[in-house]
Amino acid sequence: MQPKRNCSCQQYEFFFNSAVIIKSIYSFSKIFKMKIKKYGLAITLSVLIIIVAVSSCKKDKDNLRQKDYSIAAVGTLGATGTVTVSENSDKSFNLKVSINKSVKDTVHLVKVFSGSLTTPGALALTLGNITGSGNAVSGETRNIKQIRLADNSMKNVTYDSIINSKAFIRVYHSTFRGDSLISRGNIGNN
Repeated sequence: MQPKRNCSCQQYEFFFNSAVIIKSIYSFSKIFKMKIKKYGLAITLSVLIIIVAVSSCKKDKDNLRQKDYSIAAVGTLGATGTVTVSENSDKSFNLKVSINKSVKDTVHLVKVFSGSLTTPGALALTLGNITGSGNAVSGETRNIKQIRLADNSMKNVTYDSIINSKAFIRVYHSTFRGDSLISRGNIGNN
């Protein structure tokens, strides 16, 4: 037996969408002086109502969680920003890093480490790079399911485990200046 599908569609939305489609068909037929037989209109409307009902009834994503963390500028040329950890329905998570300024045409490196800023640990995850525009930019690494441990083995992680772990993030100036930080901040349970 199949589980019942959880829909976020509301009856009001369904009827509103149906009314808009019916009105559009009626207007279209008047504009082009089309003659639609009584049964043809009924069949067309029935099909359109079913299409609207199915397309407006999507899986409810409102129950997926997300958490934001602030990252601070490092030095006078650094950038402030946020890290957003968001949950996916398969329990993986996404990390979106947004910084308020960047170096034009420079590829900024983004890495996650275990521990905290005051007690740093090993590299846990290399995120997607962020290409600078000279303005505010962001980059997102999606569907993260594993991190690297200190012994280089991989560990499965979920949204809950990353939120409850101690970790921090660093945004580096570029691949050519990998030792030069522009942003950093604690994430997780720090």
